[in-house]
Amino acid sequence: ELLFLLEYRSHSVKTSYRPDEGFELPPNLYFIGTMNTADRSIALVDAALRRRFDFVPFMPHDGPMEGLLRRWLEAHDGPVWVANLVDRVNEDLRRALRGPHLQIGHSYFMRPGLDGDEATLRRIWDYNVYPFIEDQLYGREHELAQFRWENVLARYGQLDLTRS
Repeated sequence: ELLFLLEYRSHSVKTSYRPDEGFELPPNLYFIGTMNTADRSIALVDAALRRRFDFVPFMPHDGPMEGLLRRWLEAHDGPVWVANLVDRVNEDLRRALRGPHLQIGHSYFMRPGLDGDEATLRRIWDYNVYPFIEDQLYGREHELAQFRWENVLARYGQLDLTRS
């Protein structure tokens, strides 16, 4: 019944729970949901559900998400160079994975008190970011090596990143 009402808002339906009265959705009821396309187990949304919603992509490098991590780090006196590093690694991931759907999100580094301490950043990378990348590049060891923390730092280094 709910799927029907999502598509036909002006209609009423009888439910098995209340067969004597109609059930309808109020016109001011909106559903807002999020889905991470990296979660492959839920990526194939049922067609009956999918056709009833608008799907609006938000990618880290485009639209309102572009520069979000940088703005947050600036506002919280965080290490802005990390935003530049994430942007560059995401460029590499878009090339390696042939598309924008499997990039590093901003939330890994949006932590109050993040001060650029190398040990803290390495821990975030090694235990949060790198396992995600490892899953995406499974079986492609020669490509995966470039995304290890020490290799990312060697390639993009903090000093170079503070200029952009």
